[in-house]
Amino acid sequence: SSSVMPKSKPVRTPRTQRDGAETATHREQDAPFDGWSTAACLMSLCTPGDVIQRPETVFAYGPAEVCPRWATRDSDTMKLREEELTDLSRCKTKELSAAVQVYEEHAAHGEACAQFNLAVSYANGKGVPKDLTKAVELYSSSAAGGEPKAMFNLALLLLKGGPGVEVDVPSAVTWLHKAAEASCSDAQCQLGVFYEQGIHVRRNQTRAAEYLRAAAKAGDPRAAYNLAAVLDEGSAEIPRDLEEAAHFYKIAAASCNPRAQYNLGTLYEQGRGVPHSFHEAAKYYRLAAAQNLAKAQFALGRLYEEGLGVKCDLEYARSLYRKAAACDDADVIFALAQMHADGKGVPQDVAKAAFLLGRAVKAGHSAAQFELGLMYEQGRGVAQNQARAIGLFKQAACVGCHRDAQVHLAECYAAGRGVDKHGGKAAHLFSLAAKAGSGKARYHLGKMYLTGIGVTQQLGKAVVWFESAVELVSEEDSQRWSMVAAVELARLFSTTGTEVTDEKKARRVCEFLLNHGNPEDRATVGELLIKSEILGRDVSRGAEVLRTAAADGSVLASVKLGEMYMKGVGVKLNQQRAAALLEHAVAAGDVEAMYLLGVLHEKGVGLDAGVDIPRCVELYEKAAAAGHALAAYKLGVMHTDGTATSNMALATQYLVQAEWGGID
Repeated sequence: SSSVMPKSKPVRTPRTQRDGAETATHREQDAPFDGWSTAACLMSLCTPGDVIQRPETVFAYGPAEVCPRWATRDSDTMKLREEELTDLSRCKTKELSAAVQVYEEHAAHGEACAQFNLAVSYANGKGVPKDLTKAVELYSSSAAGGEPKAMFNLALLLLKGGPGVEVDVPSAVTWLHKAAEASCSDAQCQLGVFYEQGIHVRRNQTRAAEYLRAAAKAGDPRAAYNLAAVLDEGSAEIPRDLEEAAHFYKIAAASCNPRAQYNLGTLYEQGRGVPHSFHEAAKYYRLAAAQNLAKAQFALGRLYEEGLGVKCDLEYARSLYRKAAACDDADVIFALAQMHADGKGVPQDVAKAAFLLGRAVKAGHSAAQFELGLMYEQGRGVAQNQARAIGLFKQAACVGCHRDAQVHLAECYAAGRGVDKHGGKAAHLFSLAAKAGSGKARYHLGKMYLTGIGVTQQLGKAVVWFESAVELVSEEDSQRWSMVAAVELARLFSTTGTEVTDEKKARRVCEFLLNHGNPEDRATVGELLIKSEILGRDVSRGAEVLRTAAADGSVLASVKLGEMYMKGVGVKLNQQRAAALLEHAVAAGDVEAMYLLGVLHEKGVGLDAGVDIPRCVELYEKAAAAGHALAAYKLGVMHTDGTATSNMALATQYLVQAEWGGID
């Protein structure tokens, strides 16, 4: 990127696990035909309002049932009602055999609907021995005769395969398209799922939405749910449309889809696409909770705990939490672990939190792996175990692709904490997290290329990564790192004689920091304006920037401006003003301010109290203890000549420290 200015705030995609990260999604690659249970909806409950609506299904639902448009021509003889003939599951054995005879008679005359019904009989072993080969043959004949549901069932059989039936994906996809073109809502919904996820076809969100919308308009509640999920999440191809998402969630919710009910509840709770209403949120959470959806039980419990839209009832809230905890939903277990860790809604119990995290870890929950790793690293709720912590970080970072875990593990490799120090591995992990949108990782990669630690030093690449970090300035979890990266860019662009020196960019970044940065960021700009030749060494403007930043609490500005008043550089000499500014910085623990204020008290010039050696020595000692070489040198001299105390042993100690610090 050639620009370091922030882009407009992007729409944030909800995450499966709250990490500051993207998270791995789970697909049901081997889902059975009975897809009512396979339209998995992965939603995060780490904090109120986070939810994933993305449908993660391969087979949205099972084969179509007996064609409802055909019934026996001889209903009086067969003594069967039309609905009995068109629903094999409700037929008795004798009736099934009779129905099959009717199907065979009409199928022999080439009637597509009869061929379809007979195929269903063979596919399910209803009235005849189960025979998938015969079913495929009959589905093929019916499909060739123009029966859309036969096309759909044939496609699913060819996708799944079975005894006597080889998997044939290309043919299956072809039949799905033909069925969809023939207005088969089942096929339209299935293709919508395939195009949305890129399964068996090239991923295409636009086509996915088209197929799902067609099926939803035909009254398919499953398509309505999947379409709502696509619109809720949004993508580069399909802009997020929360109002329309809510509309289709309502259609799906009306058909008792618990996931749609839950998602609709989250929209009402957040006021996204619908009017904000805790009452409505509770209504839909309650419907989903009644169907044992753990996420809904948890969300409803939270509303009862806080008395939002319902009367506060802590006992009922805890009963809902217990029900949710009894399930195997890793997201819910992770959220409950966070509650126990923070003591929110339940008594704080870090050991219980660690236990629950362990349950979520067994289910492969990457955020739980990361959090449990932190607990082992810090010894919270479990015995400290760095090796176990690193193992969990690796699982979360490398298997679960958890962004924060990747960053944390990279920091471990960079510092040699719990693992052998390895700059290359650190850079690789930072790169993974950076590509997943971590501002912190992008900043650290820029820093590595700037310093040449772990990678070959390349200022150009450093600039690229710093700029990419700045682009995330509107993201809450990356904002601070974006600003730190902007500070690095300001320094790079304003440094004379490098391959990336650029006055125009330097001024642009400085203005950005002045408009959007905190007081410390603005203090850095003030310092650059004074010192940088590229920026014209504008002492007057730099001093003004420092004054404003110091007034807003910047420690750096207090130190730099204090030094300017102390020496009369760029401002009128004013030791009293210098002392006041430096005292503020000393109170904040700034080491350089301790040294400079010590110099003022040693000389006493311009101070009302005059020379103050005890205060001077106190400040030098604090600075020296923090590693300040010049302060150590001053103390060495003062203990040698007796200005402080005559102590040659102590003098030698300080002078050696000064020499190690680079003071000749």
